[in-house]
Amino acid sequence: MQKVFAVQWTSDDKYILSGSDDTNVRIWKARASEKLGNTSEREKTQNEYREHLLEKFKYNDEIRKIKKSHVPKYVITHKNKKHAMTESKYRKMDNMRVNNEAVFEEPLPETKRKIVKTE
Repeated sequence: MQKVFAVQWTSDDKYILSGSDDTNVRIWKARASEKLGNTSEREKTQNEYREHLLEKFKYNDEIRKIKKSHVPKYVITHKNKKHAMTESKYRKMDNMRVNNEAVFEEPLPETKRKIVKTE
């Protein structure tokens, strides 16, 4: 595997997508032990019961040790970089607003920007 350049969660939080330098996109299960595919009614009931027990005993030290999962370093690094970039952007906007009150205009979000001008 080469350097990882992009990491993204899917909208249902079941998978993690990673893009690397060797132009591959890899799909990872968010919960490695979770079974893929159809599950029977009995399996669903067992899984719900196990989750309920974990919730019930979540303050027990032994359960906390079991629940701790390893998060890859590149995921943590990506999260920290993204957080720093957004913080920097907002800090820059605040500085511009304070120092250039007459000139500064609030930027429009991309969803509200007009692509085509009407005359």
